[in-house]
This record gives sequence, structure tokens and C-alpha cells, in this order.
Amino acid sequence: MAIVTDFDTLATEVASYLDRSDLTTHIPNFIEACENKLYRSLEIRGLEVAFSETVSSGVIALSGVTRYRNPKYLYVNSNPITPLNFVSLETLYRQYSNRSQTSAKPTLIAREAGNLIFGPVAADTVVVKGVYYEQLANLSTGGTTTNWFTDNYPELLLYGSLTQAEPFIADDPRIVVWRAMYDDALSTLMELETRESRGGGSLQIRVG
Repeated sequence: MAIVTDFDTLATEVASYLDRSDLTTHIPNFIEACENKLYRSLEIRGLEVAFSETVSSGVIALSGVTRYRNPKYLYVNSNPITPLNFVSLETLYRQYSNRSQTSAKPTLIAREAGNLIFGPVAADTVVVKGVYYEQLANLSTGGTTTNWFTDNYPELLLYGSLTQAEPFIADDPRIVVWRAMYDDALSTLMELETRESRGGGSLQIRVG
């Protein structure tokens, strides 16, 4: 495998492996499909972003949070801090059916469409902090050219993109090899994340 450092070198390497000039225009689609699969399923350190938002009108609007996907952990920034427990929307409404805004410190949190809501309803002075997992922007020549995966696990992007070509190359025996290489790279990543998690930090990896 040649050195993959950004979107352009990734696309060049995918083309080299495929060795099919008729698939050149499809390569960006192969890469994007691979990215979407990774970014939407993995919850790892490379997708973690610090969260810090102030409640407004009793909610936090996720439209103001860059590429928010799922929370890792969130807490009310008070002294002492108050961890927020994520529950279903139904559970939150059953326990806190009175949705009048109060000055009470919330302990529950749920997602309602594009908002995070709380139980009891949070005052507008409440600051919520923590960490969330983001949906990375797709790589492209003229936009985002590098990210955590190109810097740390380019082989995941390479072999994952190659497997996306399967509908075009059908019974090509290389697909089996590329899928095995992708699975091996993913397994290595997950094992590393698990070891770091057990090393004393709070890091966890979930695939969903």
C-alpha cells in the first residue's frame, strides 16, 4: 500500500488497486459510502468532541452543535457537577410531565427531534458540558481533505472503499481479500480502543 495521507492520495490508491479505468468516476462514491459506514457506526476517540452549551427556553438546540451524532457523557456544570442520565423521551415525560420551566437542577436528559430536553426542566442559566461523538464531514478534493482516519487508520478507508466496488466487479476474488483486510484493520482499531479504555481512562468504544 502506498502512503495515503489525504483524499487525493486515497482516491489514487483506490484507483490503483481497482485497476479499472471505467470505475474512475465512481471512486468518490466508494469512498463516501465507506466513510458513512464508519462515521455512523463507530464511537471512538477520533470522533469525540467537547460539548459546552447553555440551556435556552428550557432546551439545547442541536442545530448549534457541529455535526452532533450521539452523546458520550454530559453533565450539568455545577459544584458539584451533576451527571445527566439519558433516558427515552417517554420516560422523561412520564417522570416530569410538568414542563413549566423551573430552577431545579436537571438529572435526566432525552432527545426530542432537534433538541435536548431535561427533567426537571432546566433554567436558562444551566450550562451542560461533556463529550459527544460527531458525524465527520466527508472527504473531498475541494473541502475536507484530511481527518482522524487519514491520519491514523488510512487502511480502513482504503479497504473499506474497495469493498464498496463489489456491485461493479461482482465475483472478483480480490473482494474477499479486501474485506478481510478491512475487517483486520477494524479489529485492530477496536482492540486498541479497548486497551486504552482499560488503562484507567473512561474511553469506551461502541458499534451500533
